[in-house]
Amino acid sequence: MEYLKIEPADHLKPYVQWFGLLRNQRSEALTHTFRIVSDGCPGLVFQQTADSFYTIDGKPFPHLYLHGPATAHSQNTAFVTYDMIFVHFQPQALKAIWGMDAHELTDGYTALDSVLKNDLCDRLLSSEDTNEKIALISDFLTQQLIRNHYKADGRVASFIRQMANNPCSLKEIQSQLNLSERSLERLIKTNIGLSPKRFMRINRFQSALRLLDTQPAQLLTYIAYENDYFDQSHYIRDFREFAGATPKEFLARANGPLVNFPEWT
Repeated sequence: MEYLKIEPADHLKPYVQWFGLLRNQRSEALTHTFRIVSDGCPGLVFQQTADSFYTIDGKPFPHLYLHGPATAHSQNTAFVTYDMIFVHFQPQALKAIWGMDAHELTDGYTALDSVLKNDLCDRLLSSEDTNEKIALISDFLTQQLIRNHYKADGRVASFIRQMANNPCSLKEIQSQLNLSERSLERLIKTNIGLSPKRFMRINRFQSALRLLDTQPAQLLTYIAYENDYFDQSHYIRDFREFAGATPKEFLARANGPLVNFPEWT
């Protein structure tokens, strides 16, 4: 398996976390299973070869497609070889770049052409250079941001920062943003695609997952309390929901560089 992570241009960083290349041109295995771990973020995926990846239901993905945030774990299957480029967006990117209400794509995906008529897929297929492909996608996203006339809502950015850097209760966030419970719910579902509570739970789980990934020998009780879980059982229940396995099973079976899209062995 070949993996390459590429930083976006500075002007795209508010919307794009990173670009990734995932490739396997030679394989003795007939299929490869990849676990989708909830991280609260949408993405854009390009497959060089049609029908390389299939959903958990056995449906082939389009050449070029958008996917929304996942509320729970799932999995994809790749047959023999694969060659894909993906864009890992910031949580609010669907609204910012495409102007769509993010909850329309939660737990789902759609061919990019169904959202916006374009020739990006054809241009990517005709290019053989990875850097050129990243440049084509970057230019496309830049032009789409210009067309969308997006005006960032500071309340959404504040909510995301709170979840990432200084988690606090939703009541506290409502007070800070001067929003009612219903208004906060509507704001976050429209811009991020998840309820505030589920986004908060996924962020807490992701914080615990990063600690488990960097310190696999650490006691689960320590990881649970470091991330404000009531106890180890509460932590493991969330882990099962968002990763589809216990922490110990995840360490034993998750393989590869992408903690939120590992090959499942």
